[in-house]
Amino acid sequence: MKLRTLITKMPTLIDLDSIKIKQRYISRPPEPLRLRATNGKKFELTKKLSIDPNDKSRKDEITIPLTASEHRRLAKLTKCALTKTRYFLPLTGDLIAEIDVF
Repeated sequence: MKLRTLITKMPTLIDLDSIKIKQRYISRPPEPLRLRATNGKKFELTKKLSIDPNDKSRKDEITIPLTASEHRRLAKLTKCALTKTRYFLPLTGDLIAEIDVF
């Protein structure tokens, strides 16, 4: 499960582990299909599903791994894309916050 929130104070990101994600959209909101390439090496198709219709911050995510060839073929179906850097911020215990910077 993913929980989305806005942060009120931006943490220092310089020393954090990070990945680059190119994300393309195959369908439109409210629950679009996303085509992702992570660091140009990992390819997947994802769909986020609402868990609670009254709380848009809580989502479940379904992910299907793809080959580079499958990703290239599906990329032809996309209309828009974005690139982001995802930083991994360790929290208490085994929790890790993922911070996306667009």
